[in-house]
Amino acid sequence: MRKSGFTLIELLVVIAIIAILAAILFPVFARAREKARQTSCLSNLKQVTLATLMYAQDYDELGPDYGWYNITGVGWATWMEMTNPYVKNSQLFICPSAPTSPASYGYTGTANRVASSYCWPFWIGYDYYNWWNTIMFAGFPTRAASANPARPWGYWASLTRSIHPADAAYLIEGYMITYDPVTGLMFGSAATTGFSATPTNANFYRHNEGMNLGFCDGHAKWVKGEYFMQNNSARTVGAYAGYPCSPVMHHGY
Repeated sequence: MRKSGFTLIELLVVIAIIAILAAILFPVFARAREKARQTSCLSNLKQVTLATLMYAQDYDELGPDYGWYNITGVGWATWMEMTNPYVKNSQLFICPSAPTSPASYGYTGTANRVASSYCWPFWIGYDYYNWWNTIMFAGFPTRAASANPARPWGYWASLTRSIHPADAAYLIEGYMITYDPVTGLMFGSAATTGFSATPTNANFYRHNEGMNLGFCDGHAKWVKGEYFMQNNSARTVGAYAGYPCSPVMHHGY
């Protein structure tokens, strides 16, 4: 009687087929997993953005300061500390795809942790500038009110001053690295913060080569990295050369 079984050739063919299928399907599975994380992040950012707007409603239509609040006897509180009472969930400030180590963002200081995966796009205040008859902004609305005679086109404003709130990004994916622990502060004291202008930087454009954005009208959506940084070299002269003229950072007319 001849015993049945696989020949070596047959076994190698089966292994080759499995390897080919794995090579095809694994990237699909990874992309699907990242899509799920993207949706979770979008939900987080939506809730945090709405919390910021709720804060503004309680404080004369002014959002929390981009910097730090000096709470007497406690320390320097961040904007997350001020908006968290409206969500009461510190985990909402963390993107599931974001690195949690300060070193991942090139920070080698004495900070303890990444307290938020979201930040404000503040290269400059809430300045706006005229680019080919289109007023664009690079910055964020905040509580301070000031005027600089050298830059009459720049000012600090409230969320409600945004003429196109649905096109004005208020929160974007980046990092807030805080110094903690500090008794009485959930998120730590003070912070270093930032984001990337390079769409290929996966630490910031975390979701399928794009990022989630929260807007001044309260909605949130995903945009592709190249779209967010569109025309980022349009302004090539002056004190703020190279800052973006982005279609999702449109403040004025």
